[in-house]
Formats: sequence, C-alpha cells, structure tokens
Amino acid sequence: MLELEKGKSVSELMENVGKNCCDKIVRKFVTKGKKFVILCGQGNNGGDGFALARHLKRYTDVSVIFLGNKDNLDDEAKTNYFKILGNVKNDLTLIKKADFLIDAVLGTGVKGSLREPIRNAVNLYNESKAFKIAIDIPSGIDPDGNENSDLIAEPDLVFAIHDIKEGALDYESKTIIVDIGL
Repeated sequence: MLELEKGKSVSELMENVGKNCCDKIVRKFVTKGKKFVILCGQGNNGGDGFALARHLKRYTDVSVIFLGNKDNLDDEAKTNYFKILGNVKNDLTLIKKADFLIDAVLGTGVKGSLREPIRNAVNLYNESKAFKIAIDIPSGIDPDGNENSDLIAEPDLVFAIHDIKEGALDYESKTIIVDIGL
C-alpha cells in the first residue's frame, strides 16, 4: 500500500476525506429527508466520493452515479466502491431529483477537455437546481492553474482537501478547507 506524508496511506487519507467531508455536510446543512447524489469518477477523487457516500448514508438518502469502469479503479477506490455498491445507481436521471449534488468525478490528476460520459453528467450537474458541492476541485479545473477544460462543474461550495489548489483560486470565496491529517 502506498505510504504518503506523515505515514498515512492512500486508504487512510481516502477514509479521512469521506468522514471529514461528511462531518462538514451534516454540521452545515439539514440532511434529514434530503436526496444526495454523488457523481464519482474512477480515480482517487471518485474513491473519496465512495467513502463520503458510505459515511453520509448514515444520515440521509444517498445515491452514487459512477462514471467509469470498476476494473479501472485503484485498490483503495475499489474497496470503497464495493462497500457502497448497493447505493450505486448509474442513472443520470437521479441528478434531476437531487437536493444536493456532489462532484467527486475528476481530481488533481486530470487535465484536458471532458469526455463522455463525464461531459454529459457535468452539463446535467450545472443545469440542476440542487445545491452543488465539489470535493477537492471542481471537475474540469486544471489544479495547477494552467489550461482548464471548456466545461467546468460549477459548484456552490468546494471542500478543498488539505489546501486550495492553485487552479481553483477563483472559487476561494466558496471554499472550505478539509483537514485529512496531513
């Protein structure tokens, strides 16, 4: 298992993201009776979303839309995926029924234009009247502040993991830093 800064593994950090983002949500919002839909990609950001779904389902109705192939998941993300498999719906029409939408599709390792099915999901995300949250960085943003995609998932709130990324400084006024133990 990959070890990171201060002896934390990817698995531990992913768990901390899920738990600590959940804590922020349940402290900031009324969750009872609300429908949460989490859009997850197949990288570590998606793994963070799966972990968040697992924690959040203790408080409210959660569905996960997985925009990827489970065979392409890293071990840590795959572990979290299988823990919430019963909540994975893969039905984009759920976006229209959501009270809260969470973008955990693309993280810091992705650059360039969005491709299908992510592009369609981001368009639906942006059209939604739901309250929108991005985990770490909005999908479509280049984390280094270089060239963004022509389409960006536009959140109402960003939970920046550990620190705000250079490419997301335009969202600083709507960003909450989430400590994950680094």
